[in-house]
Amino acid sequence: MEKIKKFLLAYWPLILILLAITFLFVLKLGRDPYWDWDECIYSVYGREMKINGNYWTNQWNGLLGFEKPPLYAWLLQIPYAFGVNEFNARILSVIAGVFLICLIYYFSKKYFSERVAILSVLLLLASEVFILYVIRVNTDIIYILFVFLGFYSWILSKNNKKFSYFAGIFYGLAVMDKGLSVLAFLVTTFLTIFINFKRERIVDFLRLLFSFLLLITPWHTYQLITHGKDFIKIYINENLIKRANNPIEFHFGGNFFYVKQLLRELFPWIFATLILPIYYLINKKIYLNFSAIKKEIKNKEMVFIIIMFIIIPLLAITRIQTKLPWYALPIYPFLCIFIAYSIDFLLKKGPKIFYYGILFLLILDSFILINKEAKPFQNKSDITPRHEVFMKSKQFPEKQINYLVQYSERRAKEVLGPNLTTSTTFIYGGNPCAVYYSNKKLFYYYTKEDFVKRLQKGKGLYVIENGDTAMLDEKPKTSLLFRNSDFTLFRN
Repeated sequence: MEKIKKFLLAYWPLILILLAITFLFVLKLGRDPYWDWDECIYSVYGREMKINGNYWTNQWNGLLGFEKPPLYAWLLQIPYAFGVNEFNARILSVIAGVFLICLIYYFSKKYFSERVAILSVLLLLASEVFILYVIRVNTDIIYILFVFLGFYSWILSKNNKKFSYFAGIFYGLAVMDKGLSVLAFLVTTFLTIFINFKRERIVDFLRLLFSFLLLITPWHTYQLITHGKDFIKIYINENLIKRANNPIEFHFGGNFFYVKQLLRELFPWIFATLILPIYYLINKKIYLNFSAIKKEIKNKEMVFIIIMFIIIPLLAITRIQTKLPWYALPIYPFLCIFIAYSIDFLLKKGPKIFYYGILFLLILDSFILINKEAKPFQNKSDITPRHEVFMKSKQFPEKQINYLVQYSERRAKEVLGPNLTTSTTFIYGGNPCAVYYSNKKLFYYYTKEDFVKRLQKGKGLYVIENGDTAMLDEKPKTSLLFRNSDFTLFRN
């Protein structure tokens, strides 16, 4: 009882934050249908794995998926044991997000202070992209958790060598969740050795690499042996090399895409990152010689390690030509810790009222953002017409649907050149949720000619956009099953 009391006294701010956000995240987690492509694709990966028992390769709509390793689909089997639905699929991200917040808080309190810990987690909760993904089906939140666990284990390995193996395991799990994008963090981990160089840290890193390779090698070897060129084409050539050199699917952004995103997401708090540089400029006489710089880096070793885990991965994703907001997510925990440290550094000798003022603003900012994205007090479900039509199709006995994809998607296929697409760009028909909500095999058609040919062959379920219904005038034998504002479902 005494231990529980001490724990509650030591971590009551974290407990309050966790109780509040867990309630807000979970309250209406399963209310709305899936929000985007990733939610529908990954939820189907988990469902098809559960049905067909193929635990080595992701599958969607009967097709093998080589873009990502299968760890996320493995983990989905746990909540799916209680039913395949939106709540059970999304709860995985919420749990990972809660663990990540606990980890950031504990790390920040251990190496900095309780004030830094509180500010760090509140800054993360005031970041829109984090809130968006912590309540969605995606690989990113679990990936961030494993990256941060790898980083933290590496820090702990300085005093306990066995943690270097754990660091490798966690980085390996990050790969098995999302792929080889973790390499930027591995490079950063290695470079931290030279902040306060000790030869034994090289050996620690070799231990890390050993456990890392031990964990990721079996699956990658299996895929190479079993699927060979197809695996290399999608997993390596398209998912890494092509995305790095081309803005796939019009995801342009320029070299300042992520800088602008961070400024927008963490405004005005991000300007606190200038506090430390300004401090050094003001006191440049003190830090003018090499020995003073070396001493300062040694004294603030953890601060400079955190800075490295912001700058190096940021430079890495900036180099990638395909710009997507969630590519920057793994940087957020480190950036929030650094901003929190900088704010605390500035306010350390000032009145506590300033700290409480910032605390209040961050709490308010977080609540407004969570309320906006999670909508915990809204009862009505947001069902879009394109979700609704495929939900209705589930009522009919046919096992397949023929779908003439929307005009905008057909137009995109005409416009996008080969350098801006991958072999998987158009397999989803611009609507991967159709597979999940119909629970049927989908055949996507990108030209009216191909769709009409299929229609002429006879029986089956068909879905078209209402703008294309003129073609039904020539097919009097079709029977209307359902129509909403955008789509028509019919049987031939």
